[in-house]
Amino acid sequence: MRTQLSLTLGRDARRLRQVARAPGMATTDDIELLLRAHGVPERLVWDAVDRLAVGRVTAPVAWAYAMEYDGTTLAEMLVSSSDRYFSGL
Repeated sequence: MRTQLSLTLGRDARRLRQVARAPGMATTDDIELLLRAHGVPERLVWDAVDRLAVGRVTAPVAWAYAMEYDGTTLAEMLVSSSDRYFSGL
């Protein structure tokens, strides 16, 4: 079990480093990983990813926003459903 968990965490960390080098390739799954890595509460992660999937904000824009501010702020903005927060990115 411990080996399985290490492999999964290693793969996730590797993916986050890849996207950090090329943010344009960010996906909704990457944003979900990023939010969890930033310590966002699980329920807020779910709500934010749901909003991201149906909203007008793209994953690369959400990634840039999280890099500018932080994951918790990104999740709160996604859940607030207000695109005005993302207008500068």
